[in-house]
Amino acid sequence: MPQEFEGVAAVLGEPTIDGRMLAADIDLQLDFEWPIALTGPAPDRDMALPVGIIRSAWVEDRQLHFKGELLENEVPGLLFHNAKPAVSLDRVEFLVTEAEGAPELMVTTKGRLMSIYLVDSEKEVWPGKTWIRWVE
Repeated sequence: MPQEFEGVAAVLGEPTIDGRMLAADIDLQLDFEWPIALTGPAPDRDMALPVGIIRSAWVEDRQLHFKGELLENEVPGLLFHNAKPAVSLDRVEFLVTEAEGAPELMVTTKGRLMSIYLVDSEKEVWPGKTWIRWVE
């Protein structure tokens, strides 16, 4: 039986470390199964390695939760050592907010989840608020 995992991939209504935000009331489509891939930090994301499938995703308490399983041929112990979840969306609509004395913020108001990446990096998009773990 494949190894199952769960986690939080995004926090709605809170800015990321790089000036983006998923709106707290985002119109987010979660309508199919999605790949989960291991990748390096940008710009290395073009070399993503599919490692599993996301079977379900849902928004609860302004967090995008997910659950899935590894492909049968992956080595679980190495996979999550330093991985930080991040999302990839398409069909996006966004606006750019500007406030005096504050940096620009790109706020995504609509999108469809395409995949979740496990970024092998020390940096976190939402520090301390996203995670992934094995389901026992």
